[in-house]
Amino acid sequence: MESTDLKEVLKGREITLEETSEIKNADKHILHKKTHEDDISEALDALNCDTEIEMETSMYDKDWTKLEKGMKLNRLKKFVESEKEEKGLNDKCSESLENLLFKMCNEGQFNKANIVEYENEKIISIKILEYDEDSKTYRGKKQKKKIRTTPKSKSNLDRLFKKK
Repeated sequence: MESTDLKEVLKGREITLEETSEIKNADKHILHKKTHEDDISEALDALNCDTEIEMETSMYDKDWTKLEKGMKLNRLKKFVESEKEEKGLNDKCSESLENLLFKMCNEGQFNKANIVEYENEKIISIKILEYDEDSKTYRGKKQKKKIRTTPKSKSNLDRLFKKK
């Protein structure tokens, strides 16, 4: 649009159809007026799409190693509840189990996928956890670290001394 358009409008001259075609495509959305019902229906459609996506995928529907620390602690708490029901533990034993599991998680002992058997958003078993049926207590096994010895590259001095 030219700078004289406003002057023409103020003078009372009407803009013809040819002149309106010069309006940029970016400005056309201003001319198109939406009704309040259109806005509401678009918002409802967006909400419906979001809830469908949330229903399809849960935040716990990931591999154990992909869960965040807080999510792991939540699943460990659910595991303690299921163990309490399954093995008939009292409150003191279940609390000590929860403390043990939280401590082990904070130490990073549950970071490997083969330690925790996790399926369908539920912990099935923990391989480094031992249960003593007589005393109804749990104990964590320390995992042995594999020490790999890799030969170090020899320095020039070591090579020189070896030749002698």
